[in-house]
Amino acid sequence: MLRRTIFAAVLLTVPAVELAGKEFDTPVETTYRQLTWDDFKSGDNTGGRWDRGAWAHVAAGIQLDRFRAETRVEDDGVWFAFAPGIEAYAVMDKFLSGVARGAKKDEVLAHEQLHFDVTEAFARRLTAKLLGLEGRGEDATGAMNDLQSRVQQAYDEAMSELMTYQKRYDSETRHGSVRKQQKRWSRQIGEFFAAATAELEAVR
Repeated sequence: MLRRTIFAAVLLTVPAVELAGKEFDTPVETTYRQLTWDDFKSGDNTGGRWDRGAWAHVAAGIQLDRFRAETRVEDDGVWFAFAPGIEAYAVMDKFLSGVARGAKKDEVLAHEQLHFDVTEAFARRLTAKLLGLEGRGEDATGAMNDLQSRVQQAYDEAMSELMTYQKRYDSETRHGSVRKQQKRWSRQIGEFFAAATAELEAVR
């Protein structure tokens, strides 16, 4: 039984960008969209930090903005905290993304785009999970701290799963060079993206 909402506060947790909202494009980074080779600015890094055999590399991860958390107390004295507007989204770092000399081909870009698609899909799944999270405590501060801990755990788990998925995608397609596997993964990622989008829409 909800008694009353006590106050709202702004939390900052996990890596966050200063720009509000999830759609922006700067010379340094961009949120999820269709990529072009102009977005890959680190140059030829073959033999460097890229996986062996990769012709290109897109440096993408999941971000959270600053979010507003609300607290409430119920009749039994238990405090709850939740963040109704929290959102995660994919971000690409252009200066950590690059392409080898002579590798600017449509099929290579399509392979890298799917890496970005996967990142956005995991971000949407994470948002759906975060919107349902509640922190609990004996007072407002305890509930807020519990919520922040739960958000951090959900973020860490999503990033771990994302990295595992990305590595498997590269391993089975050999960075897109095995056409049969690349075609299979293209379908699989498309289905995964659609499912993640539907999961998010269901909780909004």
